[in-house]
Amino acid sequence: MDIVLHHALVDATLAQAAAPGGGNAAQAIASGIVSLSVLALLALAFTLKAALIAAAVWLDITWPALCARAVSHYQERPRRCYVAGLINAALGTFLALLLIATKVLAIVGLLMLVVLAFLVVLGFATSYRAAARRLDPDGIDALRGLVRGGIVTELVFLLPLLGQVYHLNVLVRGLGAATLAMLQRRRPA
Repeated sequence: MDIVLHHALVDATLAQAAAPGGGNAAQAIASGIVSLSVLALLALAFTLKAALIAAAVWLDITWPALCARAVSHYQERPRRCYVAGLINAALGTFLALLLIATKVLAIVGLLMLVVLAFLVVLGFATSYRAAARRLDPDGIDALRGLVRGGIVTELVFLLPLLGQVYHLNVLVRGLGAATLAMLQRRRPA
């Protein structure tokens, strides 16, 4: 489908450039390239968003107790989540990059970045679950609700400026909730 769209756009651009009075050929080709670049970036963004939702579903299936603890923190302790998320994002990233730069402890720094990426995905899964609970308080089908919450959360990202601010909020708060859930000791049953 992308190839067909690409060929149609190139053909239209070249036809416009070749037509008498059709304008500057280089300008027409440049606008076609810009259009294709924008479409490629949108396709990449949608693919990454879909992968994030799929990873959230996988985490929820694989570690349901950890996800439940993270959702509990996300909803009951929002201020702690923000503080933990900001500290973890700033300090954790700085420390990991510092360790990578030393080259002696680069493996430790890379492992820290992997853990941080895991916590970010867990944080987004947490925010998707919280959005799903707001959309459907009864929560009849938890997995379908998680996907629905993920789609709604990721679609909000498309709103100019407001969507990005909301996404940053979700990222920091979710990262904090995931960090607090990982640090929480399990109570004996």
